[in-house]
Amino acid sequence: NKMNKHYLSILDVGCRYGVFPIFKKNIKILNYSGVDCDNSEIKRLKNKYSNEKNVKLHCAFLSNESKNIDLFIPDHRGYISSKKINKKSIWFNKLRKQESKINKIKNIKSQNSSEFIERNKIKTDIIKLDIEGGELDFLKGLNNIDFRNTFAFLTESELNPPYLAQ
Repeated sequence: NKMNKHYLSILDVGCRYGVFPIFKKNIKILNYSGVDCDNSEIKRLKNKYSNEKNVKLHCAFLSNESKNIDLFIPDHRGYISSKKINKKSIWFNKLRKQESKINKIKNIKSQNSSEFIERNKIKTDIIKLDIEGGELDFLKGLNNIDFRNTFAFLTESELNPPYLAQ
């Protein structure tokens, strides 16, 4: 089932808890590729969007290199990250202190961002990143991607980082 080449192509990395609202509203006219490292969340989204042929969902952790990494899973599952929590940040020291305890550490294999995009033939008109401190690692992994047709990156920008990133 080929995706219509006239649609806008979205790569949504960190699609946990669902599709970004503006994409969700227009899902029928998008070539949407969602990526998240939580397999149960990807299964839920695959079920929810099972009738949408233009929606592809992938369970993967995208980064600058393919290697084994530790994934830190805190009380609030929306904060899964390979980065340690910055307990001095406003987010985890004041606003969400009760959700910063790590419940589980899972060792998984990360994948190079470029290799994943090429292997899955994903078009990238817009790339949305919400990957809990891993945004820079994802971008560093884009060494083989031609961005002449990418016209937007949507990402979080933290002035008081909630994660300890290199």
